[in-house]
Amino acid sequence: MQDILMLTLYPSNAPISYTITIAHAVQRAAAANPR
Repeated sequence: MQDILMLTLYPSNAPISYTITIAHAVQRAAAANPR
């Protein structure tokens, strides 16, 4: 939700928000699939 909020409040920083969102997704994937 925070990422979406940031994206809404700071459109000029959209690429940063997308990067953060992707980073979170990667972290979730890593946590779901420990090696």
